[in-house]
Amino acid sequence: MYKNYLLIIFSIICTNIQAQTDTFHIKVVNIEALRQQDATPGLKFEKIDSISLKQFNTESLSDLLSAESGVLIKNYGPGSLASSSIRGGNANQTAVIWNGFNINNPMLGQTDFSIIPEFLLIK
Repeated sequence: MYKNYLLIIFSIICTNIQAQTDTFHIKVVNIEALRQQDATPGLKFEKIDSISLKQFNTESLSDLLSAESGVLIKNYGPGSLASSSIRGGNANQTAVIWNGFNINNPMLGQTDFSIIPEFLLIK
């Protein structure tokens, strides 16, 4: 007898449960932004003239930066690491951005300027 009551109650509850059939259509939103906009405090751009770029065409980027900019390049010998030091900060505290992409080595946290050829910079 209790089984019949439970079956009736269960069937009433199950008939009241309905799946949600409402659908919503959301408009497509495109978000576009330039990479590395001026949201970074202390952002500094170094511009080197084309004559200097042509003079250092066969050299590495570390040679060009140490001769033509205010960046101190710590060079540990030919074929070794060349890291930067800007205003007392070490190479791990300096983000090197090329065409909007951070080119720091993810394992070291810094950029080795001796392996970047200078001819990539000439337009």
